[in-house]
Amino acid sequence: MIKIEKLTPAQKHQLAAYTAWGRRMGFSTITFAEKDFKDYVKRVYPGLLKKPPPKDADILLAPSPKAAWEIICERSGLSPKKTNFVWPYLAGSFDSYFFAYYDYFFDVLHIENPVKASYTLYKESLSYGLLFPLDDFCVGTEKPTTIILDNQFRLHAEGRMALEYSDGFGIYALFGEKLPNKYKKFAIDPIDSLDPKEVLLIPNTVLRLAVIRRVGLHRLKSALKMKEVSRCASGILYDIDLGAAAPVRGLLLTWGTKSGEIEEVIQGVPATQEELLQFNPTLKGADLNDAESMRRLLLGFSLSDVIEEEV
Repeated sequence: MIKIEKLTPAQKHQLAAYTAWGRRMGFSTITFAEKDFKDYVKRVYPGLLKKPPPKDADILLAPSPKAAWEIICERSGLSPKKTNFVWPYLAGSFDSYFFAYYDYFFDVLHIENPVKASYTLYKESLSYGLLFPLDDFCVGTEKPTTIILDNQFRLHAEGRMALEYSDGFGIYALFGEKLPNKYKKFAIDPIDSLDPKEVLLIPNTVLRLAVIRRVGLHRLKSALKMKEVSRCASGILYDIDLGAAAPVRGLLLTWGTKSGEIEEVIQGVPATQEELLQFNPTLKGADLNDAESMRRLLLGFSLSDVIEEEV
C-alpha cells in the first residue's frame, strides 16, 4: 500500500489539468447519437448491474430530466408529485468531478484501481446525460443545449436560463444559486424594473444575496428609505421602510471573500422583543438596537455571547 504524505511540485502542477478536464467534461453540451447511447446501456446492465439489458424498444431517450421523470412515473405507475427519488441512476457528464478526482489518484499518484473494468465502463457515462437503468426499462436524457457560467465557473445568466435543455426545461441561476420559478424574474427581468422591496422580502438569505449582487446594493439603498440605528465593525443596523405599519429592521453585513471580492447582504433581524422571542426564545433581553448584538444573534451565538460586550 502506498502512503503519500506530501505531493511533489510536479504532482501539484498537474492538479490544474485534472480540474480543467473535469470542468470541460461536466459543462460539455456536445450531443451524442441515440444508437451509441443504446449500445452503452446494453453494456451497463451486465457490466455494472449484473443483469440482462432491457429490450431495444424499452431503452428510451428523453430530451430533459423532467421529460425522463415523467416517462419513469408513467411507466411505473407513480405520481410525479409524490415521487422525488429513483434508484439506480448514473449522473452522466455531471459526474465529471468524481472521475477527475479519482483519475488524478490513479494516473498521477499511481494508486491501484481494484475495479478498473467497472470504473472504465462507468466513466463512459460522461459522454451522455442522466441515465436511469431500471429493472424493465431504461430512460436516459440528452445533454443540456446551453450552459452559461460566470468567471468562477458558477451557473449564472441574466435575461435567460443558465442551463437549458432542448424541450425548454432548465434552471435559472445567479452566481451559482438556483432560483425557483417564482423568483425567476430576478434573473430575467431588467434590473431597473425590479422592486427593491421584493428583493429584501426573499426569505432565503443565500438567494437574497445572489439577487442583491445582481441588482446592486447601492440601487437598493438609494431606492429604499433606510435609517441607521447603529453600526459595528462588519455591519450597520437599519430601520427600513417597506410601506408596512412599522419599519422593518435589517442588518447590512459586509465581508471579504477568499477571491478578494467584497460581499454585502441585508438580513432581517427582530425589531421588537416579541419578534426576538419568536426568532430565538433563549435570547430574551438582547439589545435590539445594537448592531454587534444582532450580528452575533444571526451567527447563532448564545445569549451570553450576544450581551458579552455590553457587560
